[in-house]
Amino acid sequence: MAKLFIGTSRVRAASLAAIALTAGLSLAACSSDQGGTPSTPSAKAPTSPSAAASSAAASEIGKPITVGNFTYTFESVKSVGKTLSTDEGESMAQGEFVVVTMKVTNNSGSAQNVTASDFTAVTAGNQAVEAQENDSVIANGTNPAFREGIGAGKSAEVKLVFDFSPTLKTPVTQMLIKEPGSTKTVTVRLA
Repeated sequence: MAKLFIGTSRVRAASLAAIALTAGLSLAACSSDQGGTPSTPSAKAPTSPSAAASSAAASEIGKPITVGNFTYTFESVKSVGKTLSTDEGESMAQGEFVVVTMKVTNNSGSAQNVTASDFTAVTAGNQAVEAQENDSVIANGTNPAFREGIGAGKSAEVKLVFDFSPTLKTPVTQMLIKEPGSTKTVTVRLA
């Protein structure tokens, strides 16, 4: 009787393994990362909750990417600790400040403001933080990007400030940019 039980267990185990393998292959066949034609690369949206992107594009630091009326060229990502201090004022982080520096070119026919809340930094650990408007104004000093706006056809160096609380646990690897007046979000790889 014991042999029959062991044999039955082996048959059950083999049956379960075959079912699992079949289900896995079926799911793999149904879920493809490729969109469009095989020659069309597909972009993956990040998995963070705030990253419901309708469109994703990749860009490395130093490479320009156009979103709406602006072209952004990300230059650096730096942790600056708990205190942000410039001639414009001082601010204390709830956790740790990260400053992202970028060149912004206004491609429109009139002055355009940069809006900090259009930017969300995402870490390798999927910690997502929206840029802080007041802290970004402090970091930019007299730069008109957040106040009067960047003139038509002009460029400005802009600093975005993010307060990672409690602290930054993994490096910032992506920037999510909301296109003003649209539901479109573009993802830029920073690392």
